[in-house]
This record gives sequence, C-alpha cells and structure tokens, in this order.
Amino acid sequence: MVDAQENPYTVIGASRYSEVQKQLSNSSHFFDFIAVVASKKAFEQLKPEYQKAVREAMTATIAYQRKLAIESEAKALAELKTKMTLTEISPAAIEEMRKATAPVIEEVKKRAGADLVNQVLAEVAKR
Repeated sequence: MVDAQENPYTVIGASRYSEVQKQLSNSSHFFDFIAVVASKKAFEQLKPEYQKAVREAMTATIAYQRKLAIESEAKALAELKTKMTLTEISPAAIEEMRKATAPVIEEVKKRAGADLVNQVLAEVAKR
C-alpha cells in the first residue's frame, strides 16, 4: 500500500502509482534542473572560439531540456488527472511550507555557496 510519495508527474505516471494511489497534490515544490559540469582547467585550455561554441551549445541545450520538461510534465499531469483526484495546495499553506523549510535553504547556502543557491532561487522565482 502506498501512503504517499513525492515525484515529478512523469515519474508518477511511468511508475503507475495511480494504480494504488488515488490522491494527488500539487505543492509546486519540485524543480528539476540539469547542471552542466566540466573541468575548468580543460575548458580554459580550449581555444576561445571553442569555448564560445560550447557555451552556446549548452545554453541552447538547457533551454531545450527545460522546454521538454515543461511539456512532458504538463502531459503527464493531464493523464494523471484522468486517474487521480488532484488537490491544489493553497497559497497560504505553501507559504507556511516555505517558512518551515527556510533553515534548510540557509544550510545549503553554507555548504554549496550562497551565490549558487541564490541563482537557483532566482530561476525558480521566474516560474
């Protein structure tokens, strides 16, 4: 018996959780992104035109991945709504969750660096 779980809609659909779980809540707290990581030393050894080409390719790839992710999540949610009852979480409840988890963000800033965390939060705010 599945009591509860948290996953992107695409995972919920692919895992067929709707067969054992009939309730679905939209907390909007899941933001999935793919980080592009490379060796700084190796990257800096590339010719400037190759560095530019890599940056341009990664910018285009990130935009494409995010577009596909939005589309696939919307499609999965539409399918899940035919099998499950969706309950929207109120803005007030979401704000309570943000306040309750604020210390986690501060802890991650200490470990990962405030600049990186602030960049992620800025991207999330755009949604």
